[in-house]
Amino acid sequence: MNKYINTLSVVATIFLFGCSNRINYEKNINSFIADQKLAPMESIDTGGAIKYRALNDKHIALTIQNSGSYLLTVRANCQDIMNATKIVLATAAEGVVQVNSRDKIVRIGDKYSECLVSGLYKLHSGQLEQLVSWSYRRDPSWSNNLIYPLFYDVKSRGLEN
Repeated sequence: MNKYINTLSVVATIFLFGCSNRINYEKNINSFIADQKLAPMESIDTGGAIKYRALNDKHIALTIQNSGSYLLTVRANCQDIMNATKIVLATAAEGVVQVNSRDKIVRIGDKYSECLVSGLYKLHSGQLEQLVSWSYRRDPSWSNNLIYPLFYDVKSRGLEN
């Protein structure tokens, strides 16, 4: 009986620790935005090749060739975006990501989810590395599996659910 109680205690502790890390990351990133005085942007030009790194289900780092790095936030948790094999950045205007419009991140593959873009911030390399080091994802690697058709092209390209 003692073994059972000890095992149950260990499992509960691990579960609570995992949940608290996610909450702390949210706090850290919100504090980071304020402390670093990151100014919100309305839009960015996506003319170059894009790599993305999902930091968690609400924050994505984008690196755009010849343009720099950005932190993109979504309104609500984008279900399982960190494990997506491919995501779509669906935009209303060609080559531009806009905040609080119809632009969204769409996860495709074995699961489908979509989330509206709610925030966009320019990052310097040191800031990007700090955000990555806080991520509760073990080693959020860069992915080139980001495609960005126009918003109205998502359906015609067969990228919706």
